Formats: sequence, C-alpha cells, structure tokens
Amino acid sequence: MNLLSDKHRGYVVGLFDGEGSCGVNKHSQSRGIPSYTVDVGIANTNKDVLIWLETSLGIGKIAPIRKQKEIHKQAWEWSLVYEEMPEFLKMVHEDSIIKQERIELVLEFLETCNGQPRLKGTGHRGGQAPSIELQIKRELIYRELRVLNKRGL
Repeated sequence: MNLLSDKHRGYVVGLFDGEGSCGVNKHSQSRGIPSYTVDVGIANTNKDVLIWLETSLGIGKIAPIRKQKEIHKQAWEWSLVYEEMPEFLKMVHEDSIIKQERIELVLEFLETCNGQPRLKGTGHRGGQAPSIELQIKRELIYRELRVLNKRGL
C-alpha cells in the first residue's frame, strides 16, 4: 500500500468511515461448520473518487454495482482482496469514528484466518476443520458484527 500525506490519509479515513463497509459474511455449512468471507470496501456513485483511491493507495479494485432499479444512478464499489485488508484497516482504524469497533472486530476475525481468504468449514483445500474454540470465536465475532451493522446503529 502506498504512503499518503496526512491530508490524503485523513480524507481516506473519512471516506471509509462515512461510505465504507467492513464485515464478515457467513455461508453454507459443510458438515455443520459454516464458512466465512470478509468484505472491505467503499461504494459510491462518483467513480472518480474511487479511481483516486485505487491510484493513491495502489490497492483495491473497482467494479460496477448492479442497479436495483433503472431509475437509480450507477454506483461503483472499490473493494479489497484478503491480503490488502489488514494494512488498510490498521491505517484507518485509529482515526475512524463510526466504524472503529467494526474495524477492530474484522481485524480480530482476520487474525483467525491463517492466511486463507475464504474460510471453508473443513479447512483450506480439504484440510482439518478448525478447532471448536476457533469456530466459536469466529461465530461470536460474526454475530457481534451483525448487530453493529444493522441499519440505524
């Protein structure tokens, strides 16, 4: 990730705090053990600001978001791949106001991933299932994030 001036770093923190999202998604279960994915990104109808973000930071990818209705303005999402998430979240964490607790939880969840971008129930590529303690920790973080990410909170 590229270094930013204090001014630009502040802008990125504010943009992420106001327009960004970070969370954990739970998917189908294999042998009773769910799999999870982590998402970090910023959605906006101004593609230019997302292009600036991608260029300035040197990370992330921009993709269109499918319109719900034809009358809606086209929106875009800048999103990070797993390997880019920790450094970005650590950069925005300290000065974040709205998403500070969510960022902390996502960072804690990422620490349980052992370098795997998608946590499958039976482990990566058919490996061992995670320990019961790790399964419980992941589920508790997921549930806490769900409460924090409910609309209106």
